[in-house]
Amino acid sequence: KRSAAAVTLAVNDVQLVVATTHLPLDPGQRQQHLNLLQDWLAGFQAPRLVGGDFNMLPGDTVYEDFASGFADAWVAVAGASERGYTKDVRSVAPFVPGRIDAWWQEKSDTRAQATEAWVIKTGRSDHHAVVIDVEVK
Repeated sequence: KRSAAAVTLAVNDVQLVVATTHLPLDPGQRQQHLNLLQDWLAGFQAPRLVGGDFNMLPGDTVYEDFASGFADAWVAVAGASERGYTKDVRSVAPFVPGRIDAWWQEKSDTRAQATEAWVIKTGRSDHHAVVIDVEVK
């Protein structure tokens, strides 16, 4: 079973929504869950940050769908050429390293924008943590 969570924080007099989710491995189910997530997120006012295990890679159809409304914070800060792998070996084909965990930020609202991004390698999970610093103004 999958779910999502959100919290609203007051930072520098800005109401910032921070949401998280874990999307399925199956591409069809992932798209269905992403559609539900996008509908749910539309009920929150910007600025919104969305993080979690998206089980998708840049270039995937689901990735491009979400990227139409949100900006991949890793790409915005580190650049598309920086790998930032959060999974050493993916559970599904292609069985290669990938950045399947991510933080996303508003495209049109610049009050909360990532300023740094990095991956913390850990043995506590089969994923590594992706972390962002965010400037709220």
